[in-house]
Amino acid sequence: MRKLPARLHEKHGGYYYVYLNKWRLLSRDYAEALRLYADLIAPKRAGSIPDLITRGIERKELAANTAKAYRIAGAKLKIAFEAFDADDFRPTHFYQWITKKQITDNMAQLYRSVMVCAMQLAVEEGLIDSNPMREVKNWNGGKRDRYLTDAEYLAIRDKSNPTLKAIIALSLQTGQRIGDVLKLRYSDLTDDGVYVEQEKTKAKMCIAWTPDLREAVATAKATHTSIKGLTLFSTRQGKPLPYSTVRGWWLKATAMAGVPDCHMHDIRAKTGTDAKKQGLDSMALLGHKSESSHLRYQRNKETPLVQPLPMVKP
Repeated sequence: MRKLPARLHEKHGGYYYVYLNKWRLLSRDYAEALRLYADLIAPKRAGSIPDLITRGIERKELAANTAKAYRIAGAKLKIAFEAFDADDFRPTHFYQWITKKQITDNMAQLYRSVMVCAMQLAVEEGLIDSNPMREVKNWNGGKRDRYLTDAEYLAIRDKSNPTLKAIIALSLQTGQRIGDVLKLRYSDLTDDGVYVEQEKTKAKMCIAWTPDLREAVATAKATHTSIKGLTLFSTRQGKPLPYSTVRGWWLKATAMAGVPDCHMHDIRAKTGTDAKKQGLDSMALLGHKSESSHLRYQRNKETPLVQPLPMVKP
């Protein structure tokens, strides 16, 4: 059960704003309900933190999934800092809230990013002289170095349902993010190969056909059990398959396979690592424009054999 803020209640699949015993349906979607709730209780004065958060997010160019995450995080920040104007806000207020909520590093970094956008807007509009969020540390953490071995991948595949099996096969061969694999359309299957436009970076590429890739696409087509949609992977109603559904399948498959600490994103890192070792252009395959971005996806899959220092002898 979700922990909801004051006056927001869940009932019969919907989220209601309750005040003076009056129930007002906001939405059946949690993210949308939270946004509407924040708008209801937030002060509307210009220069307030809620106002800056709303406009800061709106003007930032974000991929669809990232924008949704920013809006959800922004809604919670609006509630937390509803009484603050730009010139009232200090870094210590943010640290106190993060500490009180016992928020994970990943979520703390998301909240920080949203507040950076909001306070930068305040700087540009002359409400404050400098962005206080620049003094708040990054919560990026260390580089993830988890390498998904061939044996682990095969174990997860064997515990996957047919649709998940096809999704991870395409992700492994193409090196694309799961979200981009789920957005593949039949119109993207060209004579030359599989056309991809990455949602996050807008990088465009055409991945050439190979026998293995043709087999993976054929398997994906065979997963349709009802109405055929525009996308290669779809629900029984023909709608695009939600990422949350695939993530649930993945968690179940990894648990059944006994493979710990394994993210779906580790498949993309495996592709980058294996492709580079095999002499392929892994940077182009993953759609990276800089070496620094690409290095984050390289895993040291083998423990190096090093020589010890010779003993000092008399």
